[in-house]
Formats: sequence, C-alpha cells, structure tokens
Amino acid sequence: MLKKRLAESDQLINVAEHCGVLQGLSSTLRRLLRIRDAWSNVLDCENVSGCFCADDTNPSTRIALLLAKGRGLPTVACHHGALDCWMALKDVSADLYLAKSEMERDYLINMCGVSRYKVALGGPVASNVIHRTGANEKSWMVFFTEAYEASGWRSDELYGDLLPRLQLLAERCSLKLVLKLHPFDSIRDHRRKLKRILKSEARNIEIIAGSATADLWRNTKFALTCESSTVLECAAQAIPVFLCTWLRDCYSGYSEQYAKFGAGVPLQSPEQIADIPELLTTRQASYAPVEEGIKPETFRGLFNPPIKDQLMRNEPAVAACAT
Repeated sequence: MLKKRLAESDQLINVAEHCGVLQGLSSTLRRLLRIRDAWSNVLDCENVSGCFCADDTNPSTRIALLLAKGRGLPTVACHHGALDCWMALKDVSADLYLAKSEMERDYLINMCGVSRYKVALGGPVASNVIHRTGANEKSWMVFFTEAYEASGWRSDELYGDLLPRLQLLAERCSLKLVLKLHPFDSIRDHRRKLKRILKSEARNIEIIAGSATADLWRNTKFALTCESSTVLECAAQAIPVFLCTWLRDCYSGYSEQYAKFGAGVPLQSPEQIADIPELLTTRQASYAPVEEGIKPETFRGLFNPPIKDQLMRNEPAVAACAT
C-alpha cells in the first residue's frame, strides 16, 4: 500500500517501481525501523553526550547520527577509508566532518563541495613504524585487488588482460607476484582465475587475504592498484605504488586525487605496465605522509558546543585540529 501511494505521488518513484528498484522496499523499511528503534532505546537508556560516526553512508550507523543530531547532541563524522565519493551526493549530517589527511580535506572541499567550515583536519594517531628492508631483500610485486565482482565488473576479461602482463613483469624483475585480496574477494575464486588464465604458471603466484601484515610491507618492492586506500598505506611505508587508471570508475576521482598529491604514479594503459622498471628510476611517488593525528583534548573539544562553534567559524582553527 505504501509503495503504491509513493509511486502515485512522485513520477520518479513511479519509474523506479516499474523498473523493479523498489522491490523489497517493505522488508527494507521494516529492518530500518527496527534499527531506528534500537538506537532510540540506546539514547533513552544511556547517558549519551555526543555521537561519533565513522560511516555515515551505512544506514545502520547513519540512523544513530541522525537521531543524536535530532536530539541536539554534538555530532562528528568521518569515513573509514581514504576518500568517500558519496560525500558529493549526501548532506553532511554531523556538526563537523573529520578529514584524516590534507588529501582528504582537499577532496571533500574541492571535489565533493563540502563547506570548508564543516571540515576539521585530524585523523587517528597513526603508527610511525616503517618496516624497513633493503631494496635487494624485497622479493614481492603486489597487486591489490578491488571489489570488481561485487561491483558488477566483467572480472574475467579484466584479469584475462591484466594477469599475463603482471606475471611477465614479475619475471622480468625477478620478483614473486602476490595478489592481496580485497575483503569482498574470494581466494578460491581467484585461484580458479589464475589456473584458467595462467595455466601452469599460476602455482608461482601467491594469494593473500585478510589484514595487511608487517611481512607484507617488508617484502613488497612495489605495488599496483587503482583506487584502493592501500595507496596511502604503501606511501606511508615508502613503497612505490602504480595506479592502473584505466580501471578507475567514472565518478569518484580517487586515482586522480592520489596522483594529484603524489601518492602514486598513474599508468594510463595496460601497455604501460611494461614501463614500470624504468618508471621506478624516473617517477617515484612524492607523497610524504605527515602526522595529522588529532590531539585527544582537541577531539573531546569537538563535542563541546563553544569550541565546536569556534572551529566552524574559524577556518585556521579547523585546520589546526591536527598536531
């Protein structure tokens, strides 16, 4: 009944209904209402003085942010990845949005159109540990995969073109090719792809899943990816990383932002993979991560209305959130 009334009231919703986009709307609404009620119960029963949300795109956590905001509680949000293109499409529901780096701050303001007075610079205090290994001791060439299957990409064609080039480069550089999988990727599925595409050479390729380890950083001589947040992790470990920009999407601008700040070296076509040995000597990435961790006392101050208001009025103070 609700779906019918919505379709009758709005032409866009009517088109969505006829295209099947609203299929399952009733069950989705019931689930979201249960989440809303659960968060309302938390706010009613607990002494909540503010809300900090690290994913305001996910409805399960965004609902908590909206409820807290509606009750007049101080709210701060951030994104768990390096960059978030959805900020161009959604309202900043929190009082302040934390950018973890100057790269992210620039992206939010200049790419997503977020008001500079809503963005505070300051991420978590990062580890300063760099896993140093002599260049001659590093034996891996790592390709960080992305969620191609989950995103509906034609992954068989993608890997059919990419894997032979990567394997050839690894042999040329006397390195082991390692695939570090995105959390949405499957080891079994990628092993099947390797056997189908590379035949007997597939056994020489290692596949790693799970969190990045110290061994990964110690052994990686250089890496390739496209838009993964691992670009910044590589830069933090002084590992050269090459951006396969022909695999980028058409809307986020992540690889362009990485290249703009010198976090990675852009490759414009698959053929340029063969140029990496020369690029390693002529076009090193120049991004130098700085400690932009927010001071604990400053973070607490973001939930204090007088300090928060000062930050929102004073852009230099916003940038000064970082140590």
